[in-house]
Formats: sequence, structure tokens, C-alpha cells
Amino acid sequence: MPNVVIWVVIAAFVAHVVAFGTVKSAIKKVDSSVGASDPLDVGAESMRRKNSLGGCAANPASQQVASFFAKISSKAESVQSATHLYWSGECLDYADAEVIAHLIFEGALANVVELYLSYNEFGDAGADVISSAISAFRGKLASLRKVVMEPYTFTMDDNGWWVNVDEFSLVTAISRATASMLSQASRRKMQEAFMLPPSPEKMDEFWTKVDSSEDQVKDAAWLFWERKNLDNADAKHIAHLAISGSLGALKELYLGRNEIGDEGMKAFASASGSLRNLRNLVLNNNQIGDEGMKAFAAASGSLANLEALVLSFNTIGDEGMKAFAEAIDSGSLPSLQVLYVDDGQLGTEHPQLKAACEVLGIGLFVM
Repeated sequence: MPNVVIWVVIAAFVAHVVAFGTVKSAIKKVDSSVGASDPLDVGAESMRRKNSLGGCAANPASQQVASFFAKISSKAESVQSATHLYWSGECLDYADAEVIAHLIFEGALANVVELYLSYNEFGDAGADVISSAISAFRGKLASLRKVVMEPYTFTMDDNGWWVNVDEFSLVTAISRATASMLSQASRRKMQEAFMLPPSPEKMDEFWTKVDSSEDQVKDAAWLFWERKNLDNADAKHIAHLAISGSLGALKELYLGRNEIGDEGMKAFASASGSLRNLRNLVLNNNQIGDEGMKAFAAASGSLANLEALVLSFNTIGDEGMKAFAEAIDSGSLPSLQVLYVDDGQLGTEHPQLKAACEVLGIGLFVM
């Protein structure tokens, strides 16, 4: 009887290996321009900005970049012009995830429609880096419609919403056996990077709260949505509007005196790449804490034109303020002139925040 069990296990393993080889050969990148790797041409903007997203803005070492292009058997020029990138099964690791994140930050993947990243060795940290880059720099992925990092497949429908496609295909069936390679937190972070669209009913509730409609807010220069009882779900609706392009012209957004907490702030942060014209952002008297503030700090590099920010009367603690101070110090908010926070050690007298604002000439005030 034990021998039978052993042979069954061996047979299953062989079938898995054969199937994996078939899938890998089917999705191997068809790229005629195979040759020596070229170092990524780093722009002046990234040279000024420090790492605020696990390697997205920081320049990877030339050897690290060269190693990545050698693994995918391609050149930087080919990647920049490609519409479909098949990087599955290339033994890509955390260092390669940093290069991919940097490519996204630099806009090198602006033409990519489909991106395949399954069967690699990113681990939790690498998956987090890629997810964070996709969330924070959506504006530099305008053509992207599909991302596959098994066990997840994400596509974008005609309305610009990311949806999770649960395909019971050979690829998905095999990948489910390796789903445990990523922790639950990392898998959840990947899902959050591609936020699911709200239902029509939920959107109707949102429009009722703000007493408006999508046609009215589209291309609006300012939106005054204070005291609207907006919560985390509503913040996600706002994020969806931004990602779909409806708020591309927005310069002033007033969300004070609502009920937006950490989850809402995370959603807003993930959509910041689609709010590049934003000048004034008012978030006072909400329920934003450390986690929400850390997410905002990590994505703040996308708000290069933000001039005034109001954060007073939230629940942001020392960790959140430290993260935000580091983002300011790294140059993530180069246009910021005025910052309103609470009085005391968690506001105007916070050591790191106060120092960062003084160095960059940012006015730090109590509301």
C-alpha cells in the first residue's frame, strides 16, 4: 500500500512539471530583439527623488538593471515599445521587482497592455514593491489592461475598472498549488492594488451624499465635499473616479469634517497618480491614523503639484508623522508650501516633521 501512495505522488509531480513546462513555453516572451542588456536611461527627475516606495523612485544599481534585462533576454528599448510583456518563469527575484517598479516609475511601461509575472521568485517583499508601484503610479500605466501574477489575474473593463478574473484554466489550476508562496497580507495588498469597482447601487448612494453626478464632477476644477458623512467606502468611490479619469482636471478637493479613516486614505493614496493637477487638499476632522498616513506618504510622490495640505484633527500618531516627514524630506512633495496639522508633539512640534518643513521652507501651521 505505501508503494502505491509513493507512485501516485510521483505521477502527480511529473504531471505538474510537464504541465508547467507547457504553460511556460506557451507564455514565453516573443521578442526578436534579444541581445546584450542596456542600462536603463535614468531621467533627471528620478535622480532628485529618493526611495519612497521600496525602490520605485530610487535608481537601481547598473549591475542590478543589467542582470534583470539579461534574465528577460531583452533590451530597454524593446521593453519601452512593447505592448505585451511575458516575464513569467524567468526566475525574477526581489531585486528584479525593484527594477520593474522603477520602470513603472520612469514611465517605461506606458505602452504595455498586458503584463505577465507568474512563476517567479519575488516573495512577499517583491510582490509588495510591484503592487505599490502599480497603485502609486497608475498614471504612468495608461495602456495597462491586464496583469497576471498567479494566482491572480486582473483585467480592466470598458469603464476602466479593475476586476479580478477567476479563470479555471490550466494556468490557474497549476498556480493554486503555489498560492501559499505569498503571505495572506501580500496577496491582500496585490488585490488592493487593483481595487474592484463599486456597484451601481453604491455609486448612486455616493452621488446622493455629495448631491452631484459624474457628469457634473467630470473635469471639475474644485469639489467641496465637506460635511457629507463620507466614509471609507465613499473614499474608494472617489479613488475610482480619479482612476477612471473623471477627476483629471481637479485642482482643489475639500473633504474635511467627514468619516474617512485609514482604509479610505489608502484608497485615496492608491489613486494619487491620477490626481496630478491637485493643488489644495483638505482632510481635516476625519479619522485618519498612522496606517492611512503611511500609505499617503508612500504615494505622495505622485502629487508633485500639491501646494496646500490640511491634516488637522485626525488621529495621526508618531509613526504616521515620521513617515510623512521622511516623504517630505525625500522631495516627494516639491511644490508643498503650506501644511496644517495639530498643535504639539504630534503636529507642529513633531521633531522630524518640523525639521523637514524648515529645511524645505514649508509653512507649518495649526488650524
